[in-house]
Amino acid sequence: MWFIINKDNPPKFYTETGSLIEVQGIEWTNVIVTTERTFSSSQFFVKDSDQALSVLQNSHTQCFQLKKDAKKLATSLNNGCWKYLQIQ
Repeated sequence: MWFIINKDNPPKFYTETGSLIEVQGIEWTNVIVTTERTFSSSQFFVKDSDQALSVLQNSHTQCFQLKKDAKKLATSLNNGCWKYLQIQ
């Protein structure tokens, strides 16, 4: 699933009307630990994809099956204020 978010940390999600909403209940992290490496970033990542999708299904966020579909909404937003988020 694809979502459009703003660049806040943690980010807010765009609705189909282009307004922003804060979604409570998503766990965010800026560190990912694997058996081989530890990645850290100034950007936040979804910690648990299944949990995040469950929370987002009950919110008013706009989700898209394909990135090209998300692009339709993204092109109506101000440049530089949003980015794509894929949750699998």
